[in-house]
Amino acid sequence: MARAAQKRFTVVKSRRIYVQIAEQITALIRSDEWKPGERLPAERDLSLQLGVGRPAVREALIWLEATGLIQVKPGDGAFVRSHVAPQSADQEGDLGPGPLEQIEARLLIEPQVAALAAKNCRMEDVEDLAVLLEQMRNLDSRGDDVGGVRYRFHTKLAEMSGNSFLAATVKQLWDLRAREMWRTLRSWRARPASSETGKPLSTTSALHATEQIVQALRNRDPEGARWAMETMIRGVQHIYFDREV
Repeated sequence: MARAAQKRFTVVKSRRIYVQIAEQITALIRSDEWKPGERLPAERDLSLQLGVGRPAVREALIWLEATGLIQVKPGDGAFVRSHVAPQSADQEGDLGPGPLEQIEARLLIEPQVAALAAKNCRMEDVEDLAVLLEQMRNLDSRGDDVGGVRYRFHTKLAEMSGNSFLAATVKQLWDLRAREMWRTLRSWRARPASSETGKPLSTTSALHATEQIVQALRNRDPEGARWAMETMIRGVQHIYFDREV
């Protein structure tokens, strides 16, 4: 009996929503629906037309700017750069979990990690965190980037939880923040300044929440540490996904 001819199938993959949105926008740009220099519809309009939330649209715009197909001008909107991106979206493919997914994961994991750290930490480790906090204050006062020190703060805090699996998970989440989508998103940071300090609101609120975390650890206050960490992460979510571009 002759063997049935083998069919060639494409491997079925789970498609992230932001990738599907980006591919639709890419197809419209390449079909001349929008020409180079033209402004794309606002996030709100795109979300209504696509039937998705605005955060998913924002992730798609981040992805498209990372590939070079569009340029986002904070306060003005997103504009087509070229019909053919310098770094093709077709070649780049799925860039992995988007920033919104990562923030949602942080909200589930890091507040509990902070609470565990408040129960299990040694006071000498808390003072190490206080040193990192002071370094962040000094860098911020000079207008320098605090990202590297903040990475060390959060990964050190996770180690202090006493749970090696959670510590590795937090490190992975923070390692993702070095990828292209986060670099692109951070480049949009033309945000209003705090009327009191003149600093970006995100920096001001994050430093305050960090101080509260350190104080909760000193007091061995798990609920205080949990609340302060959740407040910090929700502030990040607000800055990047709840405000208009």
